[in-house]
Amino acid sequence: LTTTTWLTAAAAAVLLAATPAGAALFSEGEVVSLDEASFNKRVLGGDEFWVVKWKTEWCGGCKMVAPWFKEAAAALKEDGIMFGAMDVDENAQLSKSYGVSGMPHIMSFAPNNVEEPVGMAGLGGAASVVNFAKREFAKLPIETRQKLALAASLSRSSEIINDDL
Repeated sequence: LTTTTWLTAAAAAVLLAATPAGAALFSEGEVVSLDEASFNKRVLGGDEFWVVKWKTEWCGGCKMVAPWFKEAAAALKEDGIMFGAMDVDENAQLSKSYGVSGMPHIMSFAPNNVEEPVGMAGLGGAASVVNFAKREFAKLPIETRQKLALAASLSRSSEIINDDL
């Protein structure tokens, strides 16, 4: 392995060591399934920017939006934006506390819950989800955005290193 690879691995190790146990840095473009406990810990209590889709299994619109949401997650993985899905039927009280009445309902959550969550208006494909996420992410301080992008980059680097070993 090269010196650069080892330095990248060392930086990733430092970042991973500073991350609370059980908290993933990055989801590799996947949509993370959330329940109330993981929502409270990772979305409200974590230092990541989240876009959360509130859905149900029986909702036709939710099924239509699912591939758009997954595509948006993949498109924004290098920015360090996390995507999660919350089942309204299984988490009715939490959903009600956020005023979720129609589905699918998409909201953004700033790191450490420092800002009020913002709901997305209208649905128009993966591009609309990407634009919403980018617009809300851009409201974060530049230092926060850079930290999240670096964490995503280091996480991908450590995965590449692990694949090489």
